[in-house]
Amino acid sequence: MPQLIACGDITIGDFWGLGKTEPFSHDTSNGVSLVLLNNNKGINYFNDIKENIFFEKRSIEEAIKGNHQLSNPTPKHPNHNKFLELYRTNGIMDALKQTLL
Repeated sequence: MPQLIACGDITIGDFWGLGKTEPFSHDTSNGVSLVLLNNNKGINYFNDIKENIFFEKRSIEEAIKGNHQLSNPTPKHPNHNKFLELYRTNGIMDALKQTLL
């Protein structure tokens, strides 16, 4: 089984590719969320709410096939460090204008 490195207790995202390798018979027209429980704290949080939601356990391999971010994170923008510096000193609008426009 692949090993994922995650910083948070829970990882949440869109479950792209759901049903392509294993059948999934529920409506996906509004999208389907992917929830990864990364440690015992995340598992405990999930156990507290699971009676109030619909969920279905799927393989991590299926999640990775459709969600390449799980195995290869997006590289940092070339102006990432400059943005952080400007954000701290000048605020969000100035940082955005100087690094993205």
